[in-house]
Amino acid sequence: MKNNKFNFNSYLYRNREKDIYFAEDDLKMLRNIIQIYCVKHPDASAKEIKESMRKFINNCAFDLKDCSSPRSETVKYYTYKRLTHDKDLFKRTYKRVISNEHEENDEKKQNSYSNNPEQANEMLVKEFLKIDKTFKLYSENNKEFYLKHKQEAENAIIENFGAIYLKYFKYKCNGKDDDALYTLLFSKDIDVPTEEHLKENHIKIIKKVGERLEQFGELSKDNENNNKLMNRYNFEGLEYPMESDNKEETLGIKDIFKKENLENLSLLQISSIETFWVNRYAKILESLSNALMIADQFDLFEKLKNGEKITLSEDEIRYVFQKQNILYGISRDIADSISSKASQGISEENEQGTIGKKNTDKNQETIGKMNEENEQETISEKDTDGKQEMREETQNNKQSIVTVDADEIFNEIYKKMGSRYHEHFSEMNPNYENDLEKDFENSYDYNSAKCITYQMKDFSMAAIIYNIVNADRKINWGVVENTITNKKAVLSVDVPGLNMPLRLHIEKEKLIQFFNEFQGNAIIPKYDGANDFELEGKTLPTNVLMLLGKKQKEFIKKELKEDEDIKSGKLKMYPRITKEINFLEHINYLGNVEEYPKHLGRPFVKKVKGKKITGYKQKQYKYIDLETNKQYRKDENQKFVEIEDTRII
Repeated sequence: MKNNKFNFNSYLYRNREKDIYFAEDDLKMLRNIIQIYCVKHPDASAKEIKESMRKFINNCAFDLKDCSSPRSETVKYYTYKRLTHDKDLFKRTYKRVISNEHEENDEKKQNSYSNNPEQANEMLVKEFLKIDKTFKLYSENNKEFYLKHKQEAENAIIENFGAIYLKYFKYKCNGKDDDALYTLLFSKDIDVPTEEHLKENHIKIIKKVGERLEQFGELSKDNENNNKLMNRYNFEGLEYPMESDNKEETLGIKDIFKKENLENLSLLQISSIETFWVNRYAKILESLSNALMIADQFDLFEKLKNGEKITLSEDEIRYVFQKQNILYGISRDIADSISSKASQGISEENEQGTIGKKNTDKNQETIGKMNEENEQETISEKDTDGKQEMREETQNNKQSIVTVDADEIFNEIYKKMGSRYHEHFSEMNPNYENDLEKDFENSYDYNSAKCITYQMKDFSMAAIIYNIVNADRKINWGVVENTITNKKAVLSVDVPGLNMPLRLHIEKEKLIQFFNEFQGNAIIPKYDGANDFELEGKTLPTNVLMLLGKKQKEFIKKELKEDEDIKSGKLKMYPRITKEINFLEHINYLGNVEEYPKHLGRPFVKKVKGKKITGYKQKQYKYIDLETNKQYRKDENQKFVEIEDTRII
């Protein structure tokens, strides 16, 4: 670990006035939760309330921690899909893995799937090689029996294992190990992530997040904000009810969290909905964490229980928030350091869904006559009865690493900045002890909850990017150029069927790291049409991410048709301003990806029912290198060519 990694000044920055302003709202949310708790526990003391809130915020965070990681499983799914669809690629990967096998260092194995496709391919092949080595169907004795009693042996293999294993066995007998291993990929007994499995995990997370957001009362607030915004610009047809009824041919906000409304969506749609609402949930828990820090620092739990008015100065709030910045920053760095070390032997995502042979009764039967002839032990599948035991052992080992490393890392931080911490905050507020170790312990639960939710947010973002770059069809996505700073950038995605773009505020460093791993550089598209969501000088926020229903689609069609009729003179009325039409065209594109926005697209002639009509398609992408800020386009050979003119061509 580098000695200059943990720096007091890097953690300490002055909070924006907006953060201080919202502290009042954060405390109101905490007060509501406390008062709900006190309805059942009217005699609860301040100490008991504080402890219950600690448990509550941890439970909220671990709701997500208990779910499978979307990133690692998504990468594994696309890796499996890639290799099963390209036998030559599989064979090249197999050859590379076998040739490098002697160079493997067991102490540096990484269980978490790499974002780099080539490395991910190798990891999958290695997993199947482990299965192959422990699978007892093939042996020299069994091969000898097979050559003597071909039909009998084939019948036994098909009956007890299935036809695909006969194919596998024949390849092994002929020394074609790569073909044999490739055949294993298609066995229904092999436990690999499927699209259905990924959807189930996404839906599980979405449902849990929806339950919590409703519990906080945030869903109604978000929907109210969305409807107010749409109404402000006379987009009333883009409003949503809280729940659908028979009259509304569209889903309500609460309905988007129900399994029956999600399971038939595409993987991209479901993962986008999950990513948006997990991000929303992370912000809510951050607000709750801030409020708990304030209440803890100034002993406000009794006042919050009684609904008393709380008055704090901006300096007092800034004092707590600066502490929060440092304590949370330390928590994140400790978590990142542990994850980095754990990834060498234990996946930071607990490698849920590890590939293995499924335990089926039929596969535990013997190939009777083969064993009788050769006096072999029962030939069966790889034993995976200990899979759960292995997972528990992994968890225990992981817990041990966390306990030991966290103390070690914190002690290093305390030695480096404990005195500076005390001096700085004693100057701001000398009425408190301002001891780094005690403050860190007191805030541990709050900051752990934030770390977990933001880690889940990062995993969700990585998964959605993987879904985007592996999408079956070209979609409009990329970085919003005017949002790029030294630390952050906004990634915007036009997900088909949704009511607004998915917009992600991502740490620039993580975005660069992902694309360097994935494609060897940080050159990514620029998002086309970011200005369509700017009205009256402000960017329209995505308050809710929903499916476009029949009501919304019909409203958009009506408004765009009216605009055409006004311009052609068929209709005598004041037209909408151009920016509003651009917005509606863009949302219309989300509802129908065949209709690219006119103001963004390149015209072309197409035939519809024998008639020639003008359509619009996306112009050539322009790209930006996030590391150098250089601009690029692609030539006819799909190679990047640097350009000076940043206009889309």
